[in-house]
Parts: sequence; C-alpha cells; structure tokens
Amino acid sequence: MKALSLAGIALIAVLGDAATAADLPIAPPPVTTVYRTPQYWTGCYVGGNVGMGWSGASITDTTNQFGFGIGGADLGTQQTAGLIGGVQGGCDYQVGSFVFGIQGMFDGSTMKGNTIWQANPSFRNNGSIPWFGTLTGRAGITFVPAAMIYAKVGLATMHHNYSWDLFNTQLATASSTPIGWTAGIGVEWIFAGSWSMFAEYAYLGFGHRSVTYGLTGAGAIAFPAAAASFPFGVSEDVSVFIVGFNYRFGPPAY
Repeated sequence: MKALSLAGIALIAVLGDAATAADLPIAPPPVTTVYRTPQYWTGCYVGGNVGMGWSGASITDTTNQFGFGIGGADLGTQQTAGLIGGVQGGCDYQVGSFVFGIQGMFDGSTMKGNTIWQANPSFRNNGSIPWFGTLTGRAGITFVPAAMIYAKVGLATMHHNYSWDLFNTQLATASSTPIGWTAGIGVEWIFAGSWSMFAEYAYLGFGHRSVTYGLTGAGAIAFPAAAASFPFGVSEDVSVFIVGFNYRFGPPAY
C-alpha cells in the first residue's frame, strides 16, 4: 500500500512538470548574421585639386625651314613645369570591395619653360601649357571600407603654345590642342561623411605629331627665304601630381 502511494506521488510530479513545460514560450531559432561590405563609394561627386605638372617636348625642324643646311635638325627638348589646379567630377559604383567609375577633370596650368638649341645657343625654344583635361574610367579596390587604391585610364587633351626665338626676339609661333591618352594611379579616403580626399599621379601621352608654325614680322625679316608657315615635328608627354577633395552626393557614408 505504501509503495502504491509513492508511485502515485511520482506520477503526479511528472505530469505537473510536463504541464509547466507546455506553458513555457518556444525559443526562437538563432539569428544568422550576414556581413555586407558598406557601400561607401556608390554615388556621384564633384571637387577640386591642386598640384604640379611637368612636360618634355622634343622638337625637330623637319623641313629645314631656317636654312641651317641640316635636314631634320633636332631643336632640342623643351622642358616646362609649373603649378596646376582645377576641378573634377564623376560617378562611382561599388561591388563588394571593388569600385568602378568614370571621371572628367579640367585644370588650369602655369607650366612653361624653354630650351636652348645646342647647335646654336642664340636660338631658343619656348613653350607654355595653359590648360589640360582628361576623361577617364576608374577601377579601385578598398583596403579598408572608407579608403581605396585606384587606377585610371582614358583620353587626354591640352593646349600648348610654342615660340622660336633668336636673341630673345620671337621669330615664329604656334599653338596646338592635341588629343592623346592618359593613365594614372591614386589613393582616396572618405574622412567625414560626404567628404573625401585623394592624391594621384597621372601620365599624359601625346605621341609624335606635326605642329604648324608661322613666321612673325621679325622672323620674316631675318629669314626671307622661309615659308610663311611650316611644320615642326613634336613628340610630347606630360606628368602631373595632384592632391584634392571631393564632395559626394547622397546620404553620408557614415
């Protein structure tokens, strides 16, 4: 009889625990966290830049206009250098850690310089580049979410003024606005919401071309046998280093 009573008490205890467990809420399944790279870079931007530029232009008197008796005389490499500054704008699209975009840039320039013709130091080649511009595609990779290294490649143009002097007297002048190519590399960092800053080196290549010079009044007097206009061969490239900032439209990156 005593054993039967103990069994009844145990059964009641088990049934009570089961009823209590049935009243407890069911625990939700564990939440799986999926990490996504922050989309810091998607959007459009405008900004400004400053820096320095330098160039080298090898010039040849291809038709021997000045009668020195040297066919295709090498007139030397005209070196220019100076400060540059301007604006840029573009749009980027981020896919994971990769950033793709397009950018346009236009800069004014104080680049100027000259070279003395080694065969006759009385003659000097002068030049200046008042502006240049580029249109490029960019591709970058983020090494932290708010900073990336990028490369760019595309089209370039510039305006170059030339002159050919004798004892500082201008004999002939020319100007040219060629179209070439550009490639560069840089780093950009988003540092305050919608603002970013960057540093970049770019090379602009314009290859070999013919530039038409025209005699000035003094040139016509000094070289009456020369044509009123004539070609010089020019091979030229430009290098630029700039730092700048961009303002990115849309909600702040962080």
